[in-house]
Amino acid sequence: MLIANERKDQLTVVAPMVANLGHEVIAREIDVADVGVVTARERPDVALVGLGKSSEHALALIDKIVQGGRVPG
Repeated sequence: MLIANERKDQLTVVAPMVANLGHEVIAREIDVADVGVVTARERPDVALVGLGKSSEHALALIDKIVQGGRVPG
């Protein structure tokens, strides 16, 4: 599972909770510019995107996750 959020402190809270539920957290990301690359490299089955103060940031993360997860060709 990839967890993305605009706040690093939220990632440090959510990731252990998700892991305690039995999920494998393979990546955590806050930067829109990096989340697509991480998605392409790690190929997560599930992405959990936190909605913080900026819905635009969350939507940008989702967009990059979708674009980064595409298989070329």
